[in-house]
Amino acid sequence: MAETAVRAAVLIIGSLWWEDDLRSKGDRVRIAWRETYLDNYKETVQRVNVPIGYGRYSGSARRRHYTMVFANAQARAKMGPGVGLVAPCRASYDVDRHISELAIAEGINAGSDWGAVALLANPPRAAALNTVLSKWRQSFARRAGVNPRTPDLEKDFAVTAAGRLDIPWPKLAGTATDLDFDLLLATANKATLVNGAYATPATIAERFATAGEVGAGDPRYFVENVRAGIRTADDAAIWQAMINKKPAWKQQHPDIEALLAAP
Repeated sequence: MAETAVRAAVLIIGSLWWEDDLRSKGDRVRIAWRETYLDNYKETVQRVNVPIGYGRYSGSARRRHYTMVFANAQARAKMGPGVGLVAPCRASYDVDRHISELAIAEGINAGSDWGAVALLANPPRAAALNTVLSKWRQSFARRAGVNPRTPDLEKDFAVTAAGRLDIPWPKLAGTATDLDFDLLLATANKATLVNGAYATPATIAERFATAGEVGAGDPRYFVENVRAGIRTADDAAIWQAMINKKPAWKQQHPDIEALLAAP
């Protein structure tokens, strides 16, 4: 399979889908990436089953809450099933360009120790992608901020030493049908483990209730994920714990309860 023939897409599980800016209000980095490098993404997006959860604590001033991670083979039983979004890459750019631009849109560089771009090959088509995957393995080893590997990374990170995303090939949400692409690109973040465990819904809710620059609470990351159709197995429990702490959020975001009740 020639690289130009690779049918690639991006697997998205968080704010990359709905947030326009990256670092500062008005920088438009993420919406520019979506409009330039995704192919008609609003109409072509597909929901897929993936093992995800609110597993990484982001201590940046504008967040200070938990964000989404993929669950690797060791963590999947604890994390539970979820739903992510897949949008096709524009065929006019090669895989290397898509990897580089995705990293920029996510704020990842060679020194990033919190996450990395990773690739996931459709198993029946992996052999035909050998050139692409080998090239990426060499590049990942040179520039990924998470390397060299340590035992701890195996527990909290869903990326292999070869730069491959350590999850099963996704199926369309609610079906037994495999997603029909050759290759997926994704951003995987390292989880924040406490005594080797992922945060509970109560802890996740507590962080949202004190999020933001002044610590007054900010539910936006959770709310916009739900509205986008990005889901985790713990969403209902997280939301209930959030509105227990911030009752006004239920009135301010009246659609969330109904969305969480929908399949």
